[in-house]
Amino acid sequence: MSTHPWLAESSVLVVGQQAARLPWLRAALDEVCGAWQVVDSADEALDVVAEDTVDAVLFGPRTPGLPALAAVRRLLENPRTADLPTYLVAPAPDVKLRDEALLAGALDLLTPPDSRQVLVGQLTQAILRRLLARALREADAAAHDLLARREVMAALALGEVRGAA
Repeated sequence: MSTHPWLAESSVLVVGQQAARLPWLRAALDEVCGAWQVVDSADEALDVVAEDTVDAVLFGPRTPGLPALAAVRRLLENPRTADLPTYLVAPAPDVKLRDEALLAGALDLLTPPDSRQVLVGQLTQAILRRLLARALREADAAAHDLLARREVMAALALGEVRGAA
C-alpha cells in the first residue's frame, strides 16, 4: 500500500474479471492505492463511478454489456467524470487496441512486462493530480464562501455606521 497519505485514501475500480486476474496489475494496485474493487461490466462501472467513490478506472479490453471503449467515451462526455483517469489493461501488447483506447480518451493501454512500474507511476501521478484538483476546487469554494460572508458582514457594519451617523 502507498505511503503517501492521499493515495492511502484513494480507490481504483477494475472492470472485468480477466483484468483483475493479471498478477502485475494486482501488484501495482496494492502498491499504489488504499483500496481497489472489481466489477464485471462497464455498465456496473458507470454506476459505481456515478457514486463518486473512485479515483481511477481500469478497463479490461472485453467487458460484458457496454464495450469498454464506449464506457471511456461516456466518462469523458460527463463533466462530473471527465477528469477521472481511465486506462485499458490487456494481457499482451496490442497496437490496434492501444490506438483505439487513446482515440476513445483513455490515458493508455497497459500491458506486461513493464506495465507494473508504468502503471504505478501513471496511476500515482493521475490520482494525485485528480485529488489535488478536487482539493483546490474545495478550497476555492470555501474561499468564495468566506468572501461572501465577509461582504455581508461589511455591508451590515456599514449599515450600522450609517444608521448611527
